[in-house]
Amino acid sequence: MGSSVKAIKLELRHVLVLSFLIRIVVISLLSVLPTFIHPFDASHSLLDPDAPGTLRWDAIHYTRIALEGYHYEQHLAFMPGYMGLMRGAGEIVARFAGRNVGINDVVWGGMAVNLLASMGSTTILYNLTMRIASKEFAIITCIFYSFPPSPAVLVSPYTEPTFALFTLLGVDLALKRRNFLSALSLATATSIRATGIFGALVPCALLMSPRGVPTWADLRPKRLIHRLFYAVILSLIVASPFIAFQVYAYRSFCVPSPTRPWCSAKLPLAYSFVQAEYWNNGWLNYWTLQQLPNLIIALPVLIPSYWGSYKYLSYHSVKAIASSGFAVSRTDSGQVIMDSRLFPLHVQHLLLTLLLTFASHTQITLRVCVTDPVVWWNIATLAFDWNESADSRKLTRFGKLWIWWVVLWGSLSIVLWSAHLPPA
Repeated sequence: MGSSVKAIKLELRHVLVLSFLIRIVVISLLSVLPTFIHPFDASHSLLDPDAPGTLRWDAIHYTRIALEGYHYEQHLAFMPGYMGLMRGAGEIVARFAGRNVGINDVVWGGMAVNLLASMGSTTILYNLTMRIASKEFAIITCIFYSFPPSPAVLVSPYTEPTFALFTLLGVDLALKRRNFLSALSLATATSIRATGIFGALVPCALLMSPRGVPTWADLRPKRLIHRLFYAVILSLIVASPFIAFQVYAYRSFCVPSPTRPWCSAKLPLAYSFVQAEYWNNGWLNYWTLQQLPNLIIALPVLIPSYWGSYKYLSYHSVKAIASSGFAVSRTDSGQVIMDSRLFPLHVQHLLLTLLLTFASHTQITLRVCVTDPVVWWNIATLAFDWNESADSRKLTRFGKLWIWWVVLWGSLSIVLWSAHLPPA
């Protein structure tokens, strides 16, 4: 038993080294490429002409918030958690350099935080996968996870790596039935990205139905009321950073005079207004002909996402109907991990995938995917024929296409990022 545990740790260490080296290579490329590629958009130079090549797109907003706070209404689209980490890490960098904190300190501090967060999220994804699948499947999942479709974004001062860390930790704790700690971790995720609120579904659903898929026994009134009360508390914990930030936004921008439209709304939420007003997020707002390329480039992630949801949810739907006494035909699981405890995680995954597809800038799927373990379980499932023995198991056509696409698109995206060209 001891040698088995040692072997597992050794293999995980190999994956972590691989993940670390990939990110160091990407950081090195982003440091060198601006010397040869003149950026199409020079807005980053307004902060600091000598800033690293990772300072692009939303990282510019994050850096300004970390240094100056929330002075502009459009910045209310971003939760403050990661900017606080950037500022704290930047202070440490500046202290070692013997100067007051500046742009470069905050940028490099944010990059250091994300590097550590990426190592942590890979480790948690491995441990999480080991709870529901084999060691081999966990290793393969983490290897794919180490090669994200948007490598430049994930080494830059962006929110996804730290959001992934606390989201995956929250899910792992929920599966251990450590609900309060899970809620605290997911609340931290919400302080980084507002969509962390969806994470409350996992610990609350597992609290209401520990098996994941609800049963008639879970609906007994006394048990239901007790668990429902606790679930409401957990939900409030997860949502509390979002609620607190909306209160802060209202007091900062609407008091003493409510000059902005959202200040006078029945539910004065800055977040929904700013997302629609400045970022054009909303139902089908992104579904235009000019955005068609951005919709297409997200398909390699969206297709396995919807495929996995269909396989898992249809399998458990048929199983639930059959257990009720109705005659139904069996459905092929497609080798998707069918652990019933993952039911709320798959529901959450489907809701977020629908949100990304129909109400967001769809191409951000390429970076947000690192925050969702279901995506990587689906990819690992499709990439190999798991019906074969370990010795004869080979990459499927999807697996080969995925690897080629990640390498080619990932390389191109680094160049586009350095040139400050879309997508981001």
